[in-house]
Amino acid sequence: MIQHNISLEKLNTFNLPAVAERYLALTDLRQLEGPDFRQAPQLVLGGGSNMVLLERVPGLTVHVRLGGVTILGADAGAGAGLKRKGTRPTDLISPTGATRTRPTDLISPTGTTRTRPTDLISPTGTTRTRPTDLISPTGATRTRPTDLISPTGATRTRPTDLMPPASAGDEYPSDGEYDEKPIPLRVGAGVDWNQLVRYTLDRGWYGLENLILIPGTVGAAPVQNIGAYGAEVAERITAVHVWEYGVGAQALSPEDCAFGYRDSRFKREPGRFLITAVDFRLNGKHKLKTGYGAIQEELARLAIDKPSPADVALAVTNIRRAKLPDWFFLGNSGSFFKNPVVPIATHRRLLPTYEDLPSYPIDEGHVKLPAGWLIDRAGLKGTRHGNVGTYAKQALVLVNHGGASGRDIIAFSTFIQKEVQAKFGVALEREVQMIGGA
Repeated sequence: MIQHNISLEKLNTFNLPAVAERYLALTDLRQLEGPDFRQAPQLVLGGGSNMVLLERVPGLTVHVRLGGVTILGADAGAGAGLKRKGTRPTDLISPTGATRTRPTDLISPTGTTRTRPTDLISPTGTTRTRPTDLISPTGATRTRPTDLISPTGATRTRPTDLMPPASAGDEYPSDGEYDEKPIPLRVGAGVDWNQLVRYTLDRGWYGLENLILIPGTVGAAPVQNIGAYGAEVAERITAVHVWEYGVGAQALSPEDCAFGYRDSRFKREPGRFLITAVDFRLNGKHKLKTGYGAIQEELARLAIDKPSPADVALAVTNIRRAKLPDWFFLGNSGSFFKNPVVPIATHRRLLPTYEDLPSYPIDEGHVKLPAGWLIDRAGLKGTRHGNVGTYAKQALVLVNHGGASGRDIIAFSTFIQKEVQAKFGVALEREVQMIGGA
């Protein structure tokens, strides 16, 4: 049912005030057959990350709330997230309805015994409990707690879980329990990305470990081709299921998606597709990506010389928590700018002055420079203009200290771009999208 003039402040990780003229929660694929999806909505909303919302979003805002995770059979195929007739993928949601407890938690910054009953530890030490899971294996009616994504602006808590609960007795595998047997998964576009990564690691499935703690939903991951610490989600995607406005359901191959660095066809062709589900291939022959210095240093600190995928996830988690703010307490969208790819001539020009300038080769003629380093060396780390600033521990992250508007964020980011350009002669490109208007 479409609602009117709905606040989106609780639905974006920057915590920016914005109002949707019309709002619809997409919870069932059958809704796509209705008249509201004959043309593209103004905004397709997942976890509300990687965007700056301006005061008003005209037209229709569709909030994708499609959940579920299934293991696909060998002949499972296309269908916009639907199970194909004649195939029955093994469903991860228990058909028995038996009570199931959460497994021990992968992420403990202290290394102590880890239990699941509480959510990620906040930087303030506040304990936050998980809300009731929206996926009921029995179909029984269940109450819904006060939810982060409530369009009414109710008190915030962590988002409700669109993932199935873990099986009783599940434990994190030891190094020897990871094997090469491929695991093909189909995941609903509304599932929280970090919960998916945790869920796969709970079961000894690997391939997403470097991407833990990235905010947003599964459906948003291909759009941005999210990546971190040497890994990109495109490496594990086998198909993206979409609804093409005016056409219908399709399944796109990785080649069809035209993935690039923080880029994809979905980003370059806005308003054409709505992502309903994503297929992944986990396990298989897999070399852990530990080449980033920060990961190596953290593994050394943990005295881990032969890391498992879970160890890599733990290292990445510790790194991210140490330098990145939790949007739940301090509004942000993670990395605000792309790492610029520049000609080698630009790199050579800068090296005599900045001998410690990090760089990562892209091809014979280009290197990638860390945007955070450039912003930091421009003297902007921890800078604050009114209610907006760069995070004191990571210059690449812009934060809303409270009360900022989308226009405040954009104005401050433009200031940073001008300062970096003036100092280094390097242009920074925003990674986030600007949506809405006055």
